[in-house]
Amino acid sequence: MVRHKIRWLLIGLDFESDLDQRSSVSKTKGHTNTKKGIIEKAHVFRELAKSLTILFGLSAHSIIPDINVRHVDGQIVMIRVPRDVVGKVRTAVTYITELNKEFVACSVLSVNGSARTARLASMREIRKREIKSVMSMKKLKQLDARLQVVRLIE
Repeated sequence: MVRHKIRWLLIGLDFESDLDQRSSVSKTKGHTNTKKGIIEKAHVFRELAKSLTILFGLSAHSIIPDINVRHVDGQIVMIRVPRDVVGKVRTAVTYITELNKEFVACSVLSVNGSARTARLASMREIRKREIKSVMSMKKLKQLDARLQVVRLIE
């Protein structure tokens, strides 16, 4: 059996504008369209390369050509990375603070050995995030209903 020489990183993006929107009642779906624009693969790759260069200097230049940003879906990014540099890329991902001129917090959600397991992990994460947003909307609606009752009593 041939071992895979690559790993798939599943990265979670939490934008500052999304945190501001969560506090208000009206929340729009789709996080790819941020206040500053659409987040693309090139934006993620550019910031990752810059972070690698800052952290690891000249040795990062041999890592950068092997990294592929394969999928960007709003708050989830899939990155294909050689197995021997996964640790460096994970470190660099956590130092990314800005994408397309918007503040962001990046976190590594999972490291997978194949594209199939990465895809399954991303679907689980998307479902989990959607359930959280639905639950928060239900809580906001319940709170709004309680406020309506209090206003009627007054």
